[in-house]
Amino acid sequence: DFVLDSASCVVTPNGNGSFSPSNFTVPSGKTVTCTFINKKKGHIIIDKETDPRGNTTPFDFRTTGSGYADFQLTDFVQPANTVNMLNDQYLAPGNYSVRELVPNTWALSNISCQITDNAPLGDSSFLIRGDPGTPDSDFDLNDDRVSFELGPGDTISCKFTNKLGGLRMTLHNMTTSRSLDP
Repeated sequence: DFVLDSASCVVTPNGNGSFSPSNFTVPSGKTVTCTFINKKKGHIIIDKETDPRGNTTPFDFRTTGSGYADFQLTDFVQPANTVNMLNDQYLAPGNYSVRELVPNTWALSNISCQITDNAPLGDSSFLIRGDPGTPDSDFDLNDDRVSFELGPGDTISCKFTNKLGGLRMTLHNMTTSRSLDP
């Protein structure tokens, strides 16, 4: 599937510049040429894995970006029309993000992503990030989300792995001062 990226029209001869094709009248003796540019949709696929494997705990995910819907995943195979192990959304090229809301007694232990590029069209990228932290392509302590730039026709796949009973630590830079008596 494709989505409309842009459209413009030009009147010839002696045109009056370009204009939107949404509503216009063709002047007598003139020709109107319209150009429509479409971009192929891409996929963002999120997979859930737990340690121990096959756990039934549901994990909530919050998303940003036009048309990218929030979802819930589990590592346990459920009957049809219930919580899934994978979330595959077919989206227009653009910027998106997904964040896991980690349940109590669980720790997010890894996020890994890969891009299947639909060359020559694709130009996707991703950054794994958290608070605090520097966005990059590797999982670090306190990371809990991924930001995407989804290119036309590309697929970005990410796996969120959680460990039961794991500790999630937040590191803070702390300074202490004390005086010493001479």
